[in-house]
Amino acid sequence: WMTSSDYLSINNVTLGYTFPKSWISPLKLASLRVYVAGENLAVITARKGMDPRFSLGIGSYVYGSGSTTNYYSTMRNISAGLSVTF
Repeated sequence: WMTSSDYLSINNVTLGYTFPKSWISPLKLASLRVYVAGENLAVITARKGMDPRFSLGIGSYVYGSGSTTNYYSTMRNISAGLSVTF
């Protein structure tokens, strides 16, 4: 009934591309860059159910507040951007 607590977490990834000047000079631009960034993209684990990065065992009780914490996984964020210099 025991399950390994090992896991692999992909937390922060940013991919970007800066266009060469030869491509953007006809557009009268000094520079052009596009990017996409992601946070909390994946957790790979043998455990089923709760996120293995958080503990609901001893020590997870918040003293004085009357509640426990970390019931849910952290939110996944994906953002994209464009940087243009004239």
